[in-house]
Parts: sequence; C-alpha cells; structure tokens
Amino acid sequence: MAFEMREMPDGFALELVGVPLHETPSAQTVGWITAAWTDRGVLLYRRQAISEAELRDFSGCFGKLERVVRTDWASPNVPDVGIISNMRNMTGNLIGGLGDGEVQWHSDQSYVANPATGCLLHAVELPRTGGDTMWANLASAYAKLPSHLHQVVEGRKGLFSYTKRLV
Repeated sequence: MAFEMREMPDGFALELVGVPLHETPSAQTVGWITAAWTDRGVLLYRRQAISEAELRDFSGCFGKLERVVRTDWASPNVPDVGIISNMRNMTGNLIGGLGDGEVQWHSDQSYVANPATGCLLHAVELPRTGGDTMWANLASAYAKLPSHLHQVVEGRKGLFSYTKRLV
C-alpha cells in the first residue's frame, strides 16, 4: 500500500494519506510513521472511521499506553481511551471531560517528570464552526527568537508548579 505525506500550511505538521488506522500496521509502516512524527511532532489522518479499540490498538504500536488519570473521563468500554466531550448522557451527566471549553490552552502532562511521548486524538463529532485543535511548536518558536533573547534563556529550565498554579 502506498502512503503519502502532505505538508500542512503551518509548516510543521504533516498529513498522512492512505494510512488505515483500523488495520494493524506493519513494522515498516510503524517505522515510517515514527520517523515522520519525530521529525514534525504533529501528524494528521483525515476521515478515519475507527472504534475505540482500534484507536487503542493503533496507538499501542508506538509505545506503552497510559491510562487517563481522571477515571471518570475514561471510556467505559476501553479504559485506555479518554473521552473529551460536551455531550451529556440520558441522566444529564457529562460524557467525559473538558467539554465546555474550560481549557483554552494547555500542555499535556506538564506536571509529571516523564510525560507521555505523544497523544492520538480522534474527533467523532465536530461543530460546523470552531472546535479546532491547535498546536504550538516550541522548537520553532525558540529558533525565531531574537539573539538577545536566546542569551536570556540559555541554560534555563522551566518547572511546573501545581502549587503556584493554584495560587
């Protein structure tokens, strides 16, 4: 099967065409995808009709999966899959979490020493407008800093402080 990589307008994401996420990829395909992901950081696969189990299985090809910390956001069918939704069930309870736009911008797992390598998102239902997921490329942002700011940040490290976040 032939796969195609298409450059996205943002300059750092790639669209991968012809990769069927519902099938178990060959080792060669996993290597090809891993190389593209390592190089770019964000990969896009359009129009994939997959189940939660297929999403889990495809994601598992790239490393050990982590369970969602908030168990109330985990899929009742496939606990390795977290549900982000603004929909409610028949009793009026939210299905999953983060559904009302309460997180405008964040960095996944910035509070842990060894955050996950990545995340695979699967949109099941989207609004006609909005609902976009946006990404930032910090390596690109750093490269574009003026040289005097490179000197200011050189050798410094950022540290997530949950305590300061609460204050």
